[in-house]
Formats: sequence, C-alpha cells, structure tokens
Amino acid sequence: MKMLSVKSAMATLWSVDDHATFLIIKSFYKFLKTQPISKAQALQMAQKKFIQHDIYNHPMFWGPFLLIGNWL
Repeated sequence: MKMLSVKSAMATLWSVDDHATFLIIKSFYKFLKTQPISKAQALQMAQKKFIQHDIYNHPMFWGPFLLIGNWL
C-alpha cells in the first residue's frame, strides 16, 4: 500500500464557530488560488480580512488558525 503524505496542515488552537471556520477557510483558498503567494501569506490575508469583518473581527474567530509544516 502506498502511503501519501501532506506537506502542511491547518489547525486551530481552540474550538471555532463553524460558520466562521467555513468563511476563513474559503477566503484562505481563494487567496491561495488567485494570488502568487505562500500558504502563510494566504492565511494572513484571510485573517486580515476577518479583522475588517463586522461580526467576526474578534480574535476568537480568526486568531486560533495556524499552519503546521511547510508554509510555502
């Protein structure tokens, strides 16, 4: 059996609201797909977008996300 491995994973430091998680992950992948940037930069841009959001600007919604492994 061939083992597959991933270069990086996204995780959270605490439980996050489901809808907030959906929105930040959606934003992360949009930035990653449409911009010539690293995964770390895409996450940072998604978090900055959340800081400007009326409902999800509190760090409890955008702060716990982190990348593990290769950030590029």
